Amino acid sequence: MGRLDICGSRFGTSFHARQWISLDCCGLICVTFSASFHVFAMIDISIRLLTGSITAIILYLVLYVPFFLLAISSLFMAWSTDPGAVPMGARPLYHPSYDEQQISSASKSSVSDPALLEAGGVGETNDDNNADMDQLLKRRSDSESSASASLSSQRGVRRCRKCNDNYKPHRAHHDSVTGRCVVKLDHFCPWVGNAVGALNHKFFVLFIGYTCLATIMSLVLITTRVFTCGYHLQDGKLESDTAKNAPGCAGILSVDVLVLFIISVLFFFFTVCMLVDQIQSIGDNTSKIARLKMSSGQGTSDELGRVTHDFNEMFGGTSTKVAWHWFLPVRVKFPNGMEEVVLGYKWDSACDGGGEPWTAAVAPVVASGGGLKPMAMEGNNPSPVPLLRRNPSGKVQYSPLQSRE
Repeated sequence: MGRLDICGSRFGTSFHARQWISLDCCGLICVTFSASFHVFAMIDISIRLLTGSITAIILYLVLYVPFFLLAISSLFMAWSTDPGAVPMGARPLYHPSYDEQQISSASKSSVSDPALLEAGGVGETNDDNNADMDQLLKRRSDSESSASASLSSQRGVRRCRKCNDNYKPHRAHHDSVTGRCVVKLDHFCPWVGNAVGALNHKFFVLFIGYTCLATIMSLVLITTRVFTCGYHLQDGKLESDTAKNAPGCAGILSVDVLVLFIISVLFFFFTVCMLVDQIQSIGDNTSKIARLKMSSGQGTSDELGRVTHDFNEMFGGTSTKVAWHWFLPVRVKFPNGMEEVVLGYKWDSACDGGGEPWTAAVAPVVASGGGLKPMAMEGNNPSPVPLLRRNPSGKVQYSPLQSRE
């Protein structure tokens, strides 16, 4: 279906949409069915399986109702949460043009700016240093001469032609249903009506997990009720001598209970298979597509694998240890500064998503502390990029960006 929005771009998956909602017809039908199954099961159990049984009532209130509420909440979050779609104007966390921006501004400042001398001796004028600077400036000139090249090949930056040549992080893949590139795209799941990616993978796993537990409780309540009502197999049929007179037993073999039993069995096996399939994603923090690409030699673990071992990328938090928030359908939170690392791009919140794709451009350099801090200007918010320094031997070096301010 691709990018669509409704209500004046209020809802949808386009770059302009303010609230992420996938409008795929198949997805909307399936997610409605997923929610309807849970609602039907809860109503049917409360009407048919609780009358006259204290045990059933306790199991229903203590276990089934919490599983039902958590499953419905997880379904809503999985459906309505942006899965990690790359916004228009996103740019790499690090790019060679940032170095060139430093060199350009530093060469103009030279010895005229005392702060530059203090920042690492950029203003020195010995022959060796001048030769180094000439070589670096030549690199900048060569890059400028190729500025007319297409965006898809510019400076080796990955771009998506289907997303108007927008920047495409290494761990992002284009989802044809939503029409967007999604970071750590696992698959499009019609049962949650959304693509499953970096920011909603947790909700997808919670939904199938709590749905599995809810179906188990449905089967337990049905089975318990059948036996407490005295039903037994006789000539291939369920018969009971006391069911007619026992409270709540008359409708235990009704059509709606039979439908609930069949659907519960089907959903139980389906969700168990899905959970088994997701175990590896939970453990190694890689998507299904990434694993397939790495196994076929189309990518390496450095490009497609997890970016940190300090916390679980699917559930967030500050460590890899299981925590209470793993089991609740609350938004994933990463340690300070790590969300950009997980998503693989930088983006200025001042942009509304309807701008142009990021392109490398010369930006000003400011002196700060012990080194130069070039500023990549995107929109109205500058962002620091790697520092230009000289090592003890006088050679120019680049320090990769390690943290943000």
